[in-house]
Amino acid sequence: MRSTSPLKYDTRGAEDIYVSVERPKETNPVLYEIKKKKEDKKTKKHVIVLMVVLFMLGLTVAFRFASITQINYTNHELEKQYTELESQIKITKADLEGAMSISEISRIASEKLNMHKPLTYQITYINVNIEDQTEIADVVLTQTIDTRTWYEKLFDNIKLFFGIV
Repeated sequence: MRSTSPLKYDTRGAEDIYVSVERPKETNPVLYEIKKKKEDKKTKKHVIVLMVVLFMLGLTVAFRFASITQINYTNHELEKQYTELESQIKITKADLEGAMSISEISRIASEKLNMHKPLTYQITYINVNIEDQTEIADVVLTQTIDTRTWYEKLFDNIKLFFGIV
């Protein structure tokens, strides 16, 4: 009877010694080699798949990093444009306030438009009587006030719903 245990009992000495014994290889060496090649192919496929997955993960991380870098660059450029536009707005407001000053308006009127202040004999005063000219329009009321109680309104609405006059 053959033992299936990988350890074999050695009875040569007085001490009990167990010796490791390899299981016998397949009876047919050709079948054993074919089986070994299949297992090797399977292992190679697993390694290749694992390497492809790791490579794809690496590419994903690199792509995300590149995207974040691009977004940060765009953000920086937009902030730069924003600060430039803000400074232009401040300059334009200052120019507008300067252009709206009384002295500037007076200068433009006298130099460009050839205007001057009127002399005393050129000024004429006119008395205007202030009258109240408010007119009241005729107001027509188009809305009537309903004096019915809430339950009368409810009964009327129920009658209208069921078609009872």
